Amino acid sequence: MNDPVDQGAKGRRASFDLGFGIWDFGFPAARPQAAARGVALLEVVLALGLFVAAAATINAGVWASLRTARQVRADATAADLAVTVVSRLELGLLPLEDAGPEPFEDEDRAGWTWQVLVGPADETAEIDDGLLRVEVTVRNEQTGGRARRVHWLPEANAGAREGP
Repeated sequence: MNDPVDQGAKGRRASFDLGFGIWDFGFPAARPQAAARGVALLEVVLALGLFVAAAATINAGVWASLRTARQVRADATAADLAVTVVSRLELGLLPLEDAGPEPFEDEDRAGWTWQVLVGPADETAEIDDGLLRVEVTVRNEQTGGRARRVHWLPEANAGAREGP
């Protein structure tokens, strides 16, 4: 038979049949058993490399999901706080004038600030409909949460007491 693995020690070359043809590596093979162990070791190293790559990809995906969840939570909190400021403006608990950025007074809202910008509802309108454009911005620099709400409120809410 003319199989390189079955030849004597002299002139024997390393070649392996992995099921899709014989690979000839071009170097002398010491023994057939050593060559088979080398292929098994190569398979283990490749499998370990694929496992590490897959684990790193999954880990990166989990961390990205956690960052996104934190950002969504911060943005939702900012939106809730913006609605709170708008409600206080509507109820007359806050003056209907430019203010801020001001920190929230509650201890559980540390780091959060609010800002109100008041202007005419429509600068191009020919009639005065008695509405003011009120823009409320709430943000937290630590968490990156931010929300901006624009409402149109009647001018009758002007002249309220201060503080959220």
